[in-house]
Amino acid sequence: MNWRGLLALLSALVVAPSAHAEWLEAESRHFTLLANTNEKTLRRQSEQLERLDWGLRHFLGLSDEPEIASRKVTVFLVDDGDVKRLCRCTNAAGFYFSRVSGSIAFGAKGGWTEGNDWGRIVLFHEYAHHFLLGTYDIAFPAWYSEGFAEFASTMRITDESATVGYAAQHRAYGLGSGERFTTRQMFGPPMRLSAAQMDAFYGRGWLMTHYFSFDRARNNQFLAYIAAINRGTPSINAAEEAFGDLKQLDRSLSGYLAQRRLLGMTMPFRGTPTPPMTIRSLRPGEAAMIDFRMQSLRGVGPDDARKLYAKAAPVAARHADDAVVQGWLAEMAYDAGENDAALAAAATAITHDPRSVQALLY
Repeated sequence: MNWRGLLALLSALVVAPSAHAEWLEAESRHFTLLANTNEKTLRRQSEQLERLDWGLRHFLGLSDEPEIASRKVTVFLVDDGDVKRLCRCTNAAGFYFSRVSGSIAFGAKGGWTEGNDWGRIVLFHEYAHHFLLGTYDIAFPAWYSEGFAEFASTMRITDESATVGYAAQHRAYGLGSGERFTTRQMFGPPMRLSAAQMDAFYGRGWLMTHYFSFDRARNNQFLAYIAAINRGTPSINAAEEAFGDLKQLDRSLSGYLAQRRLLGMTMPFRGTPTPPMTIRSLRPGEAAMIDFRMQSLRGVGPDDARKLYAKAAPVAARHADDAVVQGWLAEMAYDAGENDAALAAAATAITHDPRSVQALLY
């Protein structure tokens, strides 16, 4: 055996450059994205989220608002186990909170490839909720809110285009073998649903949204239905007025689902610039505090707030010159009932950054 050659090969492998993972932040028009990853991966994920927003606006014929900063979403991409830990649930791959102070989403940093796209599907679903809430000042029923989110979740994005209309394969069981909700049930009052029934409800909502989006006559009926419920007409009455015979609508939906091919719409990016963004490494203090910050943003009760503050305070003390860290600590201290400590941390933050909104709040 050529040991010298083997040693040379091993040495080359040791010093070969690799994608370096660290806590990074990508700032773009609609998103602030944070993850412990490498720059190439974060840039691709940030671009995909911006293309999702573009695709939804293009499909719905909506222009982008000139002032969007107040409605940006902060997204934390973490490991699957951390998603579940932060969610405090066992089966979540992502979740979202709408807040006046700034909407927050947590998602899996894995699952963004063609062979494994569950992380992307879930985050696209969650952003679609934010998109509806922030874009329209009208009420939507639960079936459409979830159906639209499922519709958006399957958007396929390449370097050249975005395509909507792909089947929600992750809802195949609920659509094919789960409970068959009738449109009367879907248009009816809220139902208490089991996990299996919820899967079927989401799938049925996707099917209705897809059908009403691509069938022109049904689209007009859907718009009439939405207008009616926003005038105060009960949902079931509005549905009967707009769609007519609901049993016939059930039959039409069954036929639509049974088609070998579904309609879709591909929207080329021609003439659309690559979404601009800035990417930076978190400062040492931010990186040291980021897990505490995520727990704080998730929301904590009194007991957990005190425990969180006790863990975070000594870490923050090592970064007293970082205004962001001190602003985060001020919120944790306030939640823990440590008002003097909250005021002190906020004052320290303002000393280093007089315009710190976070510090001024506390």
